[in-house]
Amino acid sequence: MRPSRKLRKKLQQIIDTVDVSSKDPSVRIDAALKLGLSNKAEYVPALRAGLSKENDLKVKKAFEEALAISFLVNGSDEELLQSISRLGELQSIYARDRIADLLTKSDENRLKGNTELIEAAHEAVKLIDYHQEFVDFWGNLFRGFSLGSVLLIVIWECSTNCVNGLFCYREIR
Repeated sequence: MRPSRKLRKKLQQIIDTVDVSSKDPSVRIDAALKLGLSNKAEYVPALRAGLSKENDLKVKKAFEEALAISFLVNGSDEELLQSISRLGELQSIYARDRIADLLTKSDENRLKGNTELIEAAHEAVKLIDYHQEFVDFWGNLFRGFSLGSVLLIVIWECSTNCVNGLFCYREIR
């Protein structure tokens, strides 16, 4: 006998929310983001419960971000406004495209005619983009310095083992 669709759905929901209670903070962070990014309204209570009992600041931030992402689809207009603003403050890279989609399809969704929501969405996207540019700049700079350091070491090693300045050769023993 095969379980009913309703039972399978309930079991899947239980399986998805088990990691929210894990002892490992990184597992809780991943679970919260997975639930928030799913946009399923049935996960909102689990996210709220996880947020209310969480003590670790990094994990708490992940629960806030996940709940706010979920509210982009599942929240009331007030929750939507708060979520958009909070995601901008959190500089949520996960939410950037979702907020941008709300803006590009604003004639078809809840942003239609609501200038307060539209302005908040533009501001959030701007904050997230600024953060992304900042991270990219420093990441590229760091990787550039790392590569430059490696190249300098290689050049120095080769210069001590060059034959007539033409070939780098080092005997391996």
